[in-house]
Amino acid sequence: MGKIPYFLVLGGLILTACTDGGAPSSGYINMRPDGMTPGRVPHTDSIKNSNYKVTGMIVTNDAQVSNYIAGELADSSWTNKEPDNTLIADAAIEIASGEYSDYDADNSGVWGPALYVVSHDLYSTCGSAENVAKCVSDWRTENPDEVNQELNTLLRNAQALNIEDAVFVDADNTKLHFTVGADGKIDSIVLGGTTYGRNDDSGNVFTAENGSSVTYNSGATLAQKFQLSYSDFGTYQITANDVAGQKIAFAGGYGDKRIEIANVAALDGKTTTFTGKAIGTVTNGKKTIDLDGSATLNFNDTGTTPVTTLAANGFSNWYSFTVTQESGESPTIQFDTSLTNKVAEDFRVTGEGGDVSMNVGYYGPNKDTPIEATGLVQYTENDIKMDMAFGVKQ
Repeated sequence: MGKIPYFLVLGGLILTACTDGGAPSSGYINMRPDGMTPGRVPHTDSIKNSNYKVTGMIVTNDAQVSNYIAGELADSSWTNKEPDNTLIADAAIEIASGEYSDYDADNSGVWGPALYVVSHDLYSTCGSAENVAKCVSDWRTENPDEVNQELNTLLRNAQALNIEDAVFVDADNTKLHFTVGADGKIDSIVLGGTTYGRNDDSGNVFTAENGSSVTYNSGATLAQKFQLSYSDFGTYQITANDVAGQKIAFAGGYGDKRIEIANVAALDGKTTTFTGKAIGTVTNGKKTIDLDGSATLNFNDTGTTPVTTLAANGFSNWYSFTVTQESGESPTIQFDTSLTNKVAEDFRVTGEGGDVSMNVGYYGPNKDTPIEATGLVQYTENDIKMDMAFGVKQ
């Protein structure tokens, strides 16, 4: 069946449903509008529900994909029959993407149930059509919203992604990654070479053999109705001997879902805008304030070279600011000094003579389709240091 393309995603195929996501009560995200939901109780995935307590990223193994498809085919003529449910899942995603074309009789064991998974109506309309490919194409054209919503649901539940392949880093390039059990449940964090086992299935705290612990705080959570698919950002905090350390910003994601900047720049002659959240800390010696605000990232490719602009604002206790970086150049930062009065004196900066750094990673379902971005910004002026992570999506 080959690689699954999603060329139609950029126009909002994924982003529409992810915008308001909402927290699933049973580890299952159903993004179908009325008329698309099968007439039964949705498949329950307690493992996904457990993983959502840590990160909103897609974390799905083959067993979960198979169980999801089995639930979608419940009470149908394909229950407990061949082919393998993961093949049906791949085909359903391709159909919803508009890229599946092998509607031949020899392959009907795959595309028949796949059509049914995408939509019962689609199967009843096109399952026995003389020209299945044309019928499916026409149906997709007539039902764009339903198809878009279904693709979102399928990518969330029927796309296998191993969270062990995702890597996160902080500003000092300390690496963080998860491990999972055979069932697909996140069971530990490896931070700087030390493994911290997960305390319980409903939490985000992990503890090492020496008693120290790590709290992983994702900036993108379902509870906040802000969700990323292929990347994450936030802060982690180590506690040792009952003393909580500094919160440290991190960002990263799936390496094979990260998009090279050249492919982002291939979106010639336009400004691509992403919006989301920004969180982190500002420190001055032992004094610290937490940052929690919003972020807007613009990738402007209308000039001779791409320009990336990050606007972070909405902090209750610090300045709004903008970081601008032209391709190949060092970033610059500008603070909204009109907000100085709400900033405690120990955390005030001038924006003159400080050091700023920024890195941004773009992610998407394929190498040509950036749908989200995460990154880090650091600023140091004298003894004051800002350490911030951000996550945004179209």
